[in-house]
Amino acid sequence: MLNHLSNGIFYLLAAIPIALCIVLVVISLKFILGKKADITFFNTFNELMWLIVVISILLITGIIEAIIGGTFGVTSILDGSSVVSLTLLSEGITPATLLNILLFIPYGFFSVLVFKKIKSRQIYGILIGFLFTSIIETIQLFTGRFFQLDDIIMNTLGTYIGVLLGKKLLDLKRK
Repeated sequence: MLNHLSNGIFYLLAAIPIALCIVLVVISLKFILGKKADITFFNTFNELMWLIVVISILLITGIIEAIIGGTFGVTSILDGSSVVSLTLLSEGITPATLLNILLFIPYGFFSVLVFKKIKSRQIYGILIGFLFTSIIETIQLFTGRFFQLDDIIMNTLGTYIGVLLGKKLLDLKRK
């Protein structure tokens, strides 16, 4: 578990400069297009953090490496190197299960702070987590990695916990 955490921290640090560049481009475009109202420290910080989380998740799951490294393709499905597991918690609650939940809590938390629709309807928070993790798991089929139903459920649960925490923070901020 310690190895996974250290890898996660490495990927998190690697995501920061990428996210900073993207945020600078977005701020520049907002400024050019005259959307100055959106350029507040709170909004910009949350957008940066959300991007860092998304990029970190894509690095941790190997999606970026597979696409850039060229291991993305249908051959992993055809030759049987991809594995699909539709069983639920067959190994019980493992450290990997807990890490899947923890990985997506920041995603849900910052999604609430970035996307206005999630603030008013929690179902959007659940859907954004479910869709993002389903896309990741599906892409992993094409990279020779595991597609696990457990991951989708745990990641969605982590997103939902993050959404609840983000909504609590917004409620405290309003008061």
